[in-house]
Amino acid sequence: MKTCSGTSDQVWTLNSDGTLLALGKCGQTSGGGGFALGSCFGSDTEKWQVGAGASLVNVATGTCLTGGTTAGFDVRMSACTGAATQAWALSS
Repeated sequence: MKTCSGTSDQVWTLNSDGTLLALGKCGQTSGGGGFALGSCFGSDTEKWQVGAGASLVNVATGTCLTGGTTAGFDVRMSACTGAATQAWALSS
């Protein structure tokens, strides 16, 4: 994570097919609670739903995309708790 600046790498879109796109790539879960941007293949690891409190829930894992409170913190997947670090504002 980095301080909000409105640059293109900070503009994410949740499409009607459930894909979460940034920079033309799909957001997807990776092993061990990781998160990565990669090529879109249509797997459930690339599918997302908006959950409680504006969270983003991965369809395959049922876990939430979780940020940090300081710049430089990598986003990761973790149990959905309703924490402020799991609330996201997406472009439409």
